[in-house]
Amino acid sequence: MTEPALYQAPFALSGKLKSEADRVRLLYRLSPPGFAISVLISFLTVAALWKYTSETALLQWLTASLVVTAGRGALYVFYMREGARADMQPRQWESAFIFAAGMMGLVWTWLVFLGPLPIAFEIFVAFVVGGMAMGAAGILGASRPAFIVFAAPMVFAQIAELLWMGGTLYTYMGAMGAIFAFGLDRVYSQFRATLMEAFESRGEIEKLHQRQRLIFNTATVGIVFIQDDGVVDCNQNFADIFGYSREELVGFSTRIYFVNEESWMDISKRILSVGREGKAFRGEVTLKRKDGQRILCNMNADSLVPAHPEFGIVAIVNDISARKRAEHELRVALQEQLAIFDNAVVGILYVSNWKIVNCNSRLAKLFGFARDELIGQSTRIFHVSDENWEESGKTTNSAISSGESYSFEEQFVKKSGEHFWCRGYARAIDPRHPDTAVFVLQDITEQKRAEEELLENRDRLELIVRAAQSGMWDHDLIRNQSVLSPRFMEILGFPADSDPLDIGHFSDRLHSDDRERIQAAVESHLSQHTPFDHEYRLRRADGSYVWVQGHGQAIWDKAGVPFRFVGSIVDITERKQHEAQIRNLAQHDVLTGLPNRRLLDDRLKQSAAQARRSNELLAAMVVDLDGFKSINDNHGHKAGDEVLLQIAKRLSNSVREVDTVARFGGDEFVILLPGQRSWDNADKLARKILAAVSEPIVIGGQEHRVSASIGVAFYPTDADDIDWLIQRADNAMYRVKNTGRNGVAFFAETKPSAGASNTAH
Repeated sequence: MTEPALYQAPFALSGKLKSEADRVRLLYRLSPPGFAISVLISFLTVAALWKYTSETALLQWLTASLVVTAGRGALYVFYMREGARADMQPRQWESAFIFAAGMMGLVWTWLVFLGPLPIAFEIFVAFVVGGMAMGAAGILGASRPAFIVFAAPMVFAQIAELLWMGGTLYTYMGAMGAIFAFGLDRVYSQFRATLMEAFESRGEIEKLHQRQRLIFNTATVGIVFIQDDGVVDCNQNFADIFGYSREELVGFSTRIYFVNEESWMDISKRILSVGREGKAFRGEVTLKRKDGQRILCNMNADSLVPAHPEFGIVAIVNDISARKRAEHELRVALQEQLAIFDNAVVGILYVSNWKIVNCNSRLAKLFGFARDELIGQSTRIFHVSDENWEESGKTTNSAISSGESYSFEEQFVKKSGEHFWCRGYARAIDPRHPDTAVFVLQDITEQKRAEEELLENRDRLELIVRAAQSGMWDHDLIRNQSVLSPRFMEILGFPADSDPLDIGHFSDRLHSDDRERIQAAVESHLSQHTPFDHEYRLRRADGSYVWVQGHGQAIWDKAGVPFRFVGSIVDITERKQHEAQIRNLAQHDVLTGLPNRRLLDDRLKQSAAQARRSNELLAAMVVDLDGFKSINDNHGHKAGDEVLLQIAKRLSNSVREVDTVARFGGDEFVILLPGQRSWDNADKLARKILAAVSEPIVIGGQEHRVSASIGVAFYPTDADDIDWLIQRADNAMYRVKNTGRNGVAFFAETKPSAGASNTAH
């Protein structure tokens, strides 16, 4: 089978230029602006990275950039002096130009490997490399070899580095860089064709002939080339998405991964329709895996030749099923847990479209407002100026659209007009819509003032460390001796003047769950120079554990042997506790403390998996209170809340430790009973619950009574899909409601036992 032209590179126009000399002359005349741009960006790059990587390496790189640029300038001067004589040897002059461009490309490639850098500056370097490559598309338009030797090394080096670094963000950035390289070559091809046509008076472009398999095979999304409704080629990731091998897809109809004939024909027609209009198809499409499982995919499809889909279509497909479920769960959890904000010791803000949807009392107090004054207001109310607000919004959007948390320090303004500093953390609810996000703010005005005073002091480094509450350590690797700061001793619960020998060996104080990871990180840092910046737990003098953020840096001799290891630790226990509290509240009902729907779904999946492995039954009970509404209506919500609290306790006391009692909403509860061998235990427990719920409830000296209607369904006999299990238990509960309440009903009349086959309903 002939390889599909997923990507083709244009050749120079043949027989249309006045002469090779004319083209080379154009190449040299376009080069001077590039010299100035290269020098300017080199200095700006050094200034931006000065504090974040080796100053010596930066100066070496800048020197190389200036030397190569000077050489290219000298070549330009020599060429211009030669005048008409240079036209006699156009290929030799072009070869010299290509060599100079290649040297400049290697200099910019060198920049890619300066580091390691913080993530923001990794992105800055990628931006610089991309910008230089984009600029080269115009300046080197007259010579494709010059453009390739200049742009290709730096672009592909940047892509390779990002993919090597790993992690979701860097992998996506690497994929985006690969797509950028693909797009850059297309932009360059179009620009060069236009340039040559204008220069020659007429020209033609040959069909693209070469595919960039590197981009195709290393992309983190599925890519497929389609022609005449058949799969001509696809990458391995595309095949993995649908559970096929590449051989099972190539040469077959695209119908193979669609849900049905109608869906296939509909999507195919839509792709062809927009393709003929010169547009790309973009949408979310339900497709089918080899095993029959349906998946939701994001699909981008575009014609290989604009407006001519008959020549072939390239489609990029990404399975977003898990992400969609996670986004839905996150939104539900956020809506259910807004009430927990008021318990936090920091200001918490929920923003949508940059308007304040909700905030806790701490946040309102921080800015000097009443809480009601803020709801519905624009976030502009917190910022010093319109410019500050707009710039902050752009920066935050860019940072959190990747799905990661974004930390920042910024100056805000209170209602009184007073300016103050905050440290903030932001995260998007949905990374695709970064204007909807949660912010956590903490007043650090005093800390900022202290920092300013310390920076003016001759001994500012020591004072900054003390103000930051960091514990310092300095370990002599040759003599195996350590020097520890007083703060280090205090963090571990020892007197500040204790002997370092008192704390014993570092690895012995590591928590058992952290020891292997941290020891491996230390070894990696010492042997491979990887960064050492980790969170871990250390045992204190009293036997308790403290969470610390540890930073370390080794010093190596000329032979590359480490002889000193220095660093610091910061006590982050309180932050870890807050994070754990927020995670716990995100999974539990605010009123009763029972698991909420989100945690129930997780327990349901785990219990179903266990039932399948052990060939047992999983019972699900839906318990709905009878008479609760009248208590709520006649005695108020406080009384209703007290009833729910007491019922929740009675339900929890009635079940085993392995069972799950969750509040499903309102006055409805769900109980999961794993490890059932027959229906008897569930029936006995349901009767026990009826009796417990019916006991009188005394509130404020007044006696109240409620009863319960209980529906029971079993997995997998009543429902082999966990999504239907609760629904069928709910159906059984409503049978009780409709036949007098205060009773129990099973979904199936035939009582199941473990190992029984599924009963259809």
